[in-house]
Amino acid sequence: MCIRDRGYDDVPVLSPEEAGRHIAAIAASYDFSFFEHWPTDQIGHRGGLDEAVAHLEHIDAVLGGLLSTWDDARGLLIITSDHGNLEEKGHRQHTRNAVPTILVGRDHVAHAATIHDLADIAPVVRRALGLPSH
Repeated sequence: MCIRDRGYDDVPVLSPEEAGRHIAAIAASYDFSFFEHWPTDQIGHRGGLDEAVAHLEHIDAVLGGLLSTWDDARGLLIITSDHGNLEEKGHRQHTRNAVPTILVGRDHVAHAATIHDLADIAPVVRRALGLPSH
């Protein structure tokens, strides 16, 4: 279903690649931006394997647009999740599988070395923004 079918006539319809470039442009205007994407969770719980594959291909195209525009010198891009469930379609629960974290941009190697689980993301964000640790 298109967003326009839901009554949002003023929202531009972008290709996945355009959406990724748009996210990068928005992020460049701020010291910190956060983009939350919940459909993977919904598909993980209720969707079929074909739907999951199609959605991951869609996300891949968005990330392609985002990464093609991302300015490494401008800041740090963190891509992660709070749990797994899309990768194992045999049940509807969250999995205990490791969730990858992808870091791109300024000081990404140093920051990546400090991430061992989800609790390590907030301290990385604080360091990247030059904020005190507490």
